[in-house]
Amino acid sequence: MSDVMKISDKEKEKTVKSVLKLYRVINHIVNNKLVYLEKELYTTSRKQLSDIVEGLVPFETKKDEQHFYDKVFVCYTDLQLTKLLENVRHLVQCYPKEGAVYFKILDMLYFDNLELDSDDVMRILEISRSTYYRLLKKAHLCYYYHLVAVLKGEIENFSENKLVEKFS
Repeated sequence: MSDVMKISDKEKEKTVKSVLKLYRVINHIVNNKLVYLEKELYTTSRKQLSDIVEGLVPFETKKDEQHFYDKVFVCYTDLQLTKLLENVRHLVQCYPKEGAVYFKILDMLYFDNLELDSDDVMRILEISRSTYYRLLKKAHLCYYYHLVAVLKGEIENFSENKLVEKFS
């Protein structure tokens, strides 16, 4: 974790903002791809996607089958990425100091379907502008540390005390 600590807080926050802004785009694209795959199968074979994955619908050629499974694999990989980002959000929620507030802010800004902006979040949470931006910065940093821990596979060795001391 020492390499993570060398990066400035501003860079960490910038990284998290970029990743979380991409979350909504990736999630939308993947869901659209799945809908198109479903429609493609339904119109050509009158079967559902689950049927094809279980091998019930024969393809005309082996190449068609491989092409379809490649598309499904890409969608699956992208869905795993979005699931990972959502799971990290829940780790932030469990964070001992103000984790629930960090979760609400991140959820409303990046994960909620309503696409709220900062002013909406401040109004909903009934907090001042300065408090909001102070909490937003901490929420981004908290998310960053949890994401890095998960990505490095160090979640079982991850010390919340480092974060508690950093944000106190």
